[in-house]
Amino acid sequence: MKYILIFILIYPGLATACGQPIRADAIMEYTGSTGEKEYVMRLRDRKERWAYILSKIESGDKTWLKVAEILKRNADAAMTKELTYTVSFALKNSPEQVLGILGGQYSVKEICGSPFVEENIHFEQGFLKTIKDKVENADYQGQQKAICLDNINHQIAETHR
Repeated sequence: MKYILIFILIYPGLATACGQPIRADAIMEYTGSTGEKEYVMRLRDRKERWAYILSKIESGDKTWLKVAEILKRNADAAMTKELTYTVSFALKNSPEQVLGILGGQYSVKEICGSPFVEENIHFEQGFLKTIKDKVENADYQGQQKAICLDNINHQIAETHR
């Protein structure tokens, strides 16, 4: 039993296959020691595992947002889109943490606005107003907050045309 546990800790992708949730720190450690791109693509192969990872990123947890940055750096176009949407949704849950990662792998323009392409206009407006309220009330002093709010306000104005 002890050897199985050690094996699962060394190979984090296997932990999810065995029913254990994958840990953010395990992803970060593993991507630092192996072929990152291949490993990142394998993370997405299992739908349950990928959905779990996205839900943790959407929570806005600081460690999982770091994972999102690592994953995006090694993602293909489809995965990049999913990750960007997820980080944008995380703005509702933890605006301070999301604002803190802007300017690295994620730009203000791609996160501070509507990630929707062909969504109902009222749904999109509601989403924009929600994230605007969250960002306005965020306890964050960096310039990303003002730039983010400008971008959100611009998109709100665009949806009213």
